[in-house]
Amino acid sequence: MRKAAIVLALLLAVFVGQGSASELPTDTYLPVVQRLPTPLRGVGASHAIHEGYERCAAMRELGLGWYYNWDANAGLCTGIESVPWIWCDQIPGALVGSSLWAGFGNEPDIHKQCNRSPATMADVWIGALAKFPGKRWVAPNSYSIEWADDWLRILTQRQVALPDALGIHCYEQQGAMGYCEGHWQRAIDLAAKYGIGEVWITEYAYVPTAGEPSTKVVTAMNRWLAYVESRPEITRHAWFQLSYAGSESWAFGVDRNTSLVHFGTGELTPYGLAYRLDPVIWADPRADVNGDKFVDILDLSLVGGSFGRPVR
Repeated sequence: MRKAAIVLALLLAVFVGQGSASELPTDTYLPVVQRLPTPLRGVGASHAIHEGYERCAAMRELGLGWYYNWDANAGLCTGIESVPWIWCDQIPGALVGSSLWAGFGNEPDIHKQCNRSPATMADVWIGALAKFPGKRWVAPNSYSIEWADDWLRILTQRQVALPDALGIHCYEQQGAMGYCEGHWQRAIDLAAKYGIGEVWITEYAYVPTAGEPSTKVVTAMNRWLAYVESRPEITRHAWFQLSYAGSESWAFGVDRNTSLVHFGTGELTPYGLAYRLDPVIWADPRADVNGDKFVDILDLSLVGGSFGRPVR
């Protein structure tokens, strides 16, 4: 909001140069500065949140369009789509969220995570479809392309409905630059093989090694954002993750935390600042820059954009 206030102050300075505020016509329409969410960019947002830190407000500040929390009860955040999740083989009594979508699986290929065979998870999938008809599904949210291929092959052989989106994970560390782009291309190819129309990257991050500067993470993030948001097959992606302490049993370590928001303070980390969407400048379409009825904003270039349309 500080950035928005500065922009509006600059706009008022332009008007002051044209006359005092009291001299402005009462039917003058000012641009509106706001951070609009995108349905593409999201985040994993677990329950590991400091009591003084407000999850929904932070995601709105980031401009995110969706989130999930690896749980059947995703919670509700006004203006942000929340996607409930069936973790592993734990089919819940209900799915709670604001989305038509639901997630299924979460690293069934990883020993310390779900750790189930494709055949076992095929049985669980059949149960989930029967329990929650009408949902759109992103699955299996594995790291391994081979595991996902085996699972989809079994579903096809059993003539069971396939997911609406292929969910996949990827992480990089020093020395593996470019790995995730290749991994995601393999996921795109796998989805095409089975006629699945969307790919979701439901976890990704660059995990810094000890002593590695945050700039290395930001560089990787910027490279990935340019890639995933230019590929029409990738319809959503979620950074790992919104906020966590780093001392959790599943975490990479305190010195390798990839949070967008600092767990203790609620402030955006360097990664959050890089992931945050820029504000959108809206100019009121009723304004007339070529007429005399309204005050012209001659220096709209101060904030970018034009009248009557949003510009990032």
